[in-house]
Amino acid sequence: MTASVYADRPPSELLCSITVAGHYRCGAPAPAPPATDPARIPPAPWCGVLLSAAIEDDADALTWLGDFARYLAWTYLLEES
Repeated sequence: MTASVYADRPPSELLCSITVAGHYRCGAPAPAPPATDPARIPPAPWCGVLLSAAIEDDADALTWLGDFARYLAWTYLLEES
């Protein structure tokens, strides 16, 4: 599962991409290139977050994005099972 989080302000820029893998057959995070070695993807389940440059203009988002990514990942994984 891949999700995109956009700023809640004009212009609505991409803040981050969140990717969740629930099975070992899941590959590298998409659509963004992996920030880690694609040959060493951690065992599933995992949640990856790729911040965009626009996060610099929305530093408040950093206070809730980590929790949001975890909540999204757990919700997806629980629904998948």
